[in-house]
Amino acid sequence: MARICIVGISGKLGRYMVQHALDLGHEVVGVCRPGSVGKLDRFAGRITVFPGATDDRAVIGQAVAGCDAVLTVLAPWGIKGYATGTAQAVLDLAPPGARLVFSRGWHITRDGRDV
Repeated sequence: MARICIVGISGKLGRYMVQHALDLGHEVVGVCRPGSVGKLDRFAGRITVFPGATDDRAVIGQAVAGCDAVLTVLAPWGIKGYATGTAQAVLDLAPPGARLVFSRGWHITRDGRDV
């Protein structure tokens, strides 16, 4: 059994990955915005959630501690380097030897000015 962290755990892909990992007998922890924690109610008691911004290094550090793998599955917001900050925090703070997977969802512009 592995300890797996899913950054972006409350999204569509994140929730799919939670179910898949639990079905395989893995321990699952994850990070999502505080307002999205309720999307994970069906997994209550079976996962550990660290609510916070995914580019918050303190939150990422807590979540990835002791993990064998970190899956980063978010839709980038395209503002203020948010997704870049998330990726850098995972790269810097994941345990040495942990498997790292970075994926991103389809980006939909929030204000038409995103690049």
